[in-house]
Amino acid sequence: MYFPFFTPWLRRRRARAARPDPAHHEDARTEIDALEMLTVVVMIGLIGTVWYSFQFGRGSWIRISSIALGVAGAALLVGGLLGFLFGIPRTLQHNADESLTQSSVRNQNGRLSYRPNTNLEQISDWLTKILVGVGLTQITALRSAFIRSTETVSAAIDPGAKNSSFASAILIFFSVTGFLLGFLWTRLSLIGLMYRADSMIELERRVTNVEEEREIDALALTYTDRILNPASDMPPVDPRQLKNAIMNASPAMKVEIFKRAADLRRESWKTDQARSRIQRVIPIFEALAESDRDERFHRNHGQLGYALKDLPQPDWERAFAELSRAIEIRDRQGETLYRLYEVNRGLCRIHLDPAFSANKPSSAATRQAIIDDLKAGVMERPHIIHSEDLQKWIKLNHVAIEELRVQ
Repeated sequence: MYFPFFTPWLRRRRARAARPDPAHHEDARTEIDALEMLTVVVMIGLIGTVWYSFQFGRGSWIRISSIALGVAGAALLVGGLLGFLFGIPRTLQHNADESLTQSSVRNQNGRLSYRPNTNLEQISDWLTKILVGVGLTQITALRSAFIRSTETVSAAIDPGAKNSSFASAILIFFSVTGFLLGFLWTRLSLIGLMYRADSMIELERRVTNVEEEREIDALALTYTDRILNPASDMPPVDPRQLKNAIMNASPAMKVEIFKRAADLRRESWKTDQARSRIQRVIPIFEALAESDRDERFHRNHGQLGYALKDLPQPDWERAFAELSRAIEIRDRQGETLYRLYEVNRGLCRIHLDPAFSANKPSSAATRQAIIDDLKAGVMERPHIIHSEDLQKWIKLNHVAIEELRVQ
């Protein structure tokens, strides 16, 4: 009973509704059945309209059926448009992914990105409110307009007829079925089309972000390698470029950069000849520490403190500050390892003490602060006591080894 162009579409809708979907399978199946039934009803109405025109004889039925079908089609389209406006999924768009509907027009890397246009939703909202408001306040005027419309249609179909019931039936029947068809089509098809379009935008955004992330990671790693292993045929890296590249790199790349810089520092501090290379890792650890805005990773500050302490000309003051920050972050996170921070901070206290530089004993407060720092790490690294600077300070301050051991 369907028109040929309806059959493939309904078959596709039925097959889509038959796909397993635990959340919406029954609702989709019910809506497909309702849409099919309404299509059949429309076909019956069109056939009945043509059948009605046969009573006017062979000379008039073609003219009358053409006018009646034209009016029926117009009523069907008007009802379908109203159903479309009432069926536009406003809630779906507002609850969509924030990155699609309410994100900035520029992403975090500065490139343009886009979000779906919701003008149609706004127009639908305005028009439905206007139509409902006008319908409630102008019921009498609408009744008069409907009567005039049926009289006009009736006169066009049969100029001599006094009964306008057929015209009224055409307008009511096809406008109502058109509204229901438009509403159901919007519910079944438009939501799916919008969802697929948003999904494609989201997929494209994610692919673009992955490509941008790879480019940024590659740039950060390139700058890091040029800092750690400088070549004579390559220009020096601008510290600002290095900092920006590391700050925008992915977490995995930051871990790799940290590992490479930490390995170079460990390889370089043991011999005086290699200590000159330690300067290379300082801007890297500075960038890593600055990129950790939430201060979750104490090792960035710890390694920076070690590097500043192990320079050929140590920066004891900055090293003390970075090691103190590392200790603060570590303790806030409840970690019990990395007690070597305190030992190295104790060494910084020793070298920052003017009394030590003058080969004199430290003040009571400074002596106790250094002992407290050394206690925290001596049990982890007992051999640290035998370092030249510590032995000198221990002798100057008459510190017994037992004072450095945790009781």
